[in-house]
Formats: sequence, structure tokens, C-alpha cells
Amino acid sequence: MALHKDFPRDPYAILDPNIRWFPADEVLREKGFDKLIPPLVAELRKKVKVWREKNSEGFIANYYPDFFVKTDDKAVYIIETKGREEEDDKLKFERLQKWCEDVNFRQSRMVYKSLYIKQGEWKKDRLKNFDEVVRVFSK
Repeated sequence: MALHKDFPRDPYAILDPNIRWFPADEVLREKGFDKLIPPLVAELRKKVKVWREKNSEGFIANYYPDFFVKTDDKAVYIIETKGREEEDDKLKFERLQKWCEDVNFRQSRMVYKSLYIKQGEWKKDRLKNFDEVVRVFSK
């Protein structure tokens, strides 16, 4: 029996809990997976996925901002852009804002600022320079 064709090759990949991953012939996959995997397993998979995506304190564990813009020797903007918003986006940006506050409090060599740019809002304006971007998207 082979694994599903979309099964991740990376051993550290987070499995999508909405897909029933198990080695079986495709005939069994379509007709009998509910008999092969009890409903509790599906619920556990969802909880494991949430747990793996967040650290023990409930923060997003793996977060990589979209852009860094260094405007001068003392200021860096960390920019998150969104076309389609997902559940964790608000939490990610709130955590980014908190990170900027924390790092700015602990040091004075560089000032870190966050910007959240929604695609819909971006398309409304014809911004000519980064100062305009900051003016429009700063909270």
C-alpha cells in the first residue's frame, strides 16, 4: 500500500488534519476510511496541528514578516502584507506590535515599527513614496 500522493515528504511538515492520511489503496480511501480511523483521531489531529503552530505560551511559533524596510540608521519597519486574511493574522500582527514595543524598550540603537498593509487598502491609493505608505497604514 502506498501513501497518498500529496503526503508531505518533509518529516517535520504539519499534516493537514482535514485530510485523512493513511496507507491504503484508493478504493479503501474512498469507501472505508471512517472505519479505519476513529473520529477521535481526527479531533486529535486538529489539536496537534494547533499546538504545533503555536508555542507553549500560545504565540505563533513560526512567523516570518513579509518585508523589512530600513529608512535610516535608526529605524526599521517590519511589514506584514495581506491579500486574504486568515484566522491567525490578527494575532500575528498583534504579536509583531508587541515584539516591536519589547525590543524598543530593551534597546535604543534601532527603533522597530510595524506596518500592516491590506491589499484592498493598498489598491485604493496611489502612493508615491514610503512616507505615504507609513502615513496611510500606521495605526
